[in-house]
Order: sequence, then structure tokens, then C-alpha cells
Amino acid sequence: MKSDVLRLIPAFVLIVAVATGLALWTERAPAAPAFTLDVIAGDGIGDRVSLANLQGEVVVLEFWASWCGACRRSVPAFNEVHEQLPAVQFYGVISEGLTPAELRDAHARFGFDFPSLRDDQGLAQAFNVEALPTVVIIDAEGRVQWHQMGTVSADELLDHLHPFVDMGDES
Repeated sequence: MKSDVLRLIPAFVLIVAVATGLALWTERAPAAPAFTLDVIAGDGIGDRVSLANLQGEVVVLEFWASWCGACRRSVPAFNEVHEQLPAVQFYGVISEGLTPAELRDAHARFGFDFPSLRDDQGLAQAFNVEALPTVVIIDAEGRVQWHQMGTVSADELLDHLHPFVDMGDES
């Protein structure tokens, strides 16, 4: 009886290994936290932006603050990619307790070419933002495909968007 059990161990190990491999192979990126936030600066001031309404679109969020020098330095790269990929929805996300006028002023000083949303729902916490700037790419299915703290170059951002966006003629 004991020898029969011992002979089954390799088969059991193989089954567990295959099941684990399949689980890892089919693992998907996590769903992005749902949100509905107000546009506080840029085009569409006063509009409400909802992740649910952006389903089917690729979304880039840049979490920033008015006091963040690295955030200011990252804006040109985001603007460049935003111009190259108009089908991608770009939003700044700011959670500072400034007045709307102060937030609009900071947005203008930084030179954003896309709107900023006021994070009054704890979205930064939901996305585990631990430092600024932080960029998040959400695919058309609403899944977080990239989360990066710190400044990024336009090339780096394009590289991470490439799998999810038609980049046009790259010849």
C-alpha cells in the first residue's frame, strides 16, 4: 500500500505543476479601480470623467502635484505622446487640497495639453500611488497594464503603449 502511494507522488507533483503553470499563464492584469472625477483644469472643465464611460479606450493617468518638480519635468513627454496618439485618453490626476483656481493655475504653469481631474475619492490610494509623479496605463478592457513611479520619457511611454494602441506607420 505504501509503495502504491509513493508511486503516485510524481503524478501528483506533475498535476500540481501543470495546474500552477496554467494559472500563471492565464493570469490577467488587474482591473483598474472604478472612478468618476471632475475635470478641474484644461479642456472640459466641469465635466465628469468615468472609467466606465472610457471602456474601449486606452487611458493614461498621470498623478501629479503643484509642488512636484519631477511632475513639471514630465509634462513635455506626456504632451508629446498625447499629440502623437490622439486616440489615447490622457488625464492628469491631482489630489491636493487647493482651490479650483489654484489647481487651474498650476495646471497652466506646468503646461499640460490634456485635462486634469480632481481626485476627491482617494483614487491615488486605490492605485497605490506612493510617489509623484506616477503614471498608470489602463487598457481598453479597463485593466492596469503599467504602473510606474517617477518621471518617464516619451519613448518609454510609447514603448508601454505600443501593445495597446495602433501606432500608425512606423517606417
